[in-house]
Amino acid sequence: MSLGEADAGDLKRLQKQLHDLTDGQGMELEKFYESCAKNIAALLLEQVIPRTPKGVYPPKSPKTGGTLVRGWTGGKDVKNIAAYANKLHVRKEGSCYVIEITNPVYYGPYVEYGHRAVNGRWVEGRMMLQEAELETQNKTPALLEKKIEQFLKRHIG
Repeated sequence: MSLGEADAGDLKRLQKQLHDLTDGQGMELEKFYESCAKNIAALLLEQVIPRTPKGVYPPKSPKTGGTLVRGWTGGKDVKNIAAYANKLHVRKEGSCYVIEITNPVYYGPYVEYGHRAVNGRWVEGRMMLQEAELETQNKTPALLEKKIEQFLKRHIG
């Protein structure tokens, strides 16, 4: 069906398909929304993890660095961010689907926003999360447009 060739029967079928998506297959739509939230979470993690600095220690130190980086994924060294994000819990608040991305490493805010060093000088913040959020906001519309197009092709044809 193209717009130039639509007749009343085509429009009725489209109306029924749209109705089925919102009423008859509500769970399918819920899964789609959750999938979108998980894709956005993965996009944020893909932006913030490389921006997060690793501590540099002397060669003989038992410290290796990377604690703050691993904090984004619950202490795990994740190779596949999309697979990790796909396991995250999504909760619905009103009409919003929410995934909380946190970093429990206690010094994370100091690295993000800056801090006063022991010698009194100011250490500038890295703003890794703020920059990642902006990048994610810029990329989200294209990501959602692609997902919506795929969803509609799969369910409406």
